[in-house]
Amino acid sequence: MSSQTISIFSMALIPVLLLIIYINRKDKMSPEPVGQLIRAFLLGLLSAPLSFAVSVPSEILGLYSHDVVTVADAIRISFFGAAIPEEAAKLFILWLVVRRNKYFDEKMDGIVYAVCVSMGFAAFENVLYLFGNVEDYMSVGVSRAITALPAHFC
Repeated sequence: MSSQTISIFSMALIPVLLLIIYINRKDKMSPEPVGQLIRAFLLGLLSAPLSFAVSVPSEILGLYSHDVVTVADAIRISFFGAAIPEEAAKLFILWLVVRRNKYFDEKMDGIVYAVCVSMGFAAFENVLYLFGNVEDYMSVGVSRAITALPAHFC
């Protein structure tokens, strides 16, 4: 693996892991087992391709088009092509993570698991964006760390 590849993966994953650690440390009463956090994160990785699978039928049904001509077109693609499929996929994965989880026993646990799932999604997206912009991956990585990650985090 080249040093650039390692650098890109580091740029994509370190901010994600730092946010997970930060939130997990807020769970002082009964912290979640590390294995459960890893499971939630890995399942969160699957939510990105799942959201794509949800957005394709939306486009086929005519809910939006990639032809942006007006502000209304931009709003439609933002909601039907990105926001709704992404949030629905993350919510479904979160439901899978917590529905029979014996460690899910307090409100803070929901926040911790939701962040792990969301950061899995963000990590997948980061890797795609950074490898899609290899020549400019440093600035793309920094901009995603200060904009996209907090947006997925919330």
